[in-house]
Amino acid sequence: PMATLNDVQVAALLEEGACAMKVGTPVIDSLRRLENRRLGRVARVAGKAVERLERGESLDGVINKMNAPLGDQAAASVRAAELSGDPEIIVRFARQLRRRSDYRETSRLLWFYPCLLLLIGYAVAAGVMAPLVRQFDGADVRWPRLIVSLAFWLEANWWIPPLVAFAAILVGAKLLLSRQRLPKQAR
Repeated sequence: PMATLNDVQVAALLEEGACAMKVGTPVIDSLRRLENRRLGRVARVAGKAVERLERGESLDGVINKMNAPLGDQAAASVRAAELSGDPEIIVRFARQLRRRSDYRETSRLLWFYPCLLLLIGYAVAAGVMAPLVRQFDGADVRWPRLIVSLAFWLEANWWIPPLVAFAAILVGAKLLLSRQRLPKQAR
């Protein structure tokens, strides 16, 4: 089996094939060059693709057998480019894969700051605010009883909210990872 590729790696393979189509050179030569010049998974997949192409498989069939996201769509774009003679179809699809990868990275980064602020806020509430409210209750400020009892509870049981949050994250991750994918025909 071929190695698993991410969106950017599939885009690199597709762009190499599209470039070969534009110039009019054989795709096998282009993939061989990619195999020799790149390291890692892309080189391994390019090498296996060359082997399959030399055995007579079609390029879209080889791409469809890659273990990659949107492999069916990548194969369809190659098939459409071969039929129309326009490699721009492949280039557009590769560009879309790169954009998708950029959006995924950006969305991961967007979660970082709110989570960091939440952690800092909790640390300040449990480590600074709760002891201050408890210590100065009635001295200068008369806090509502709910706030004072919450401060006592938080100071004594500061470890419970992080434990509950960690358990909720584990359950959420388990639910997300255990979702059933649609069958290939439905996709």
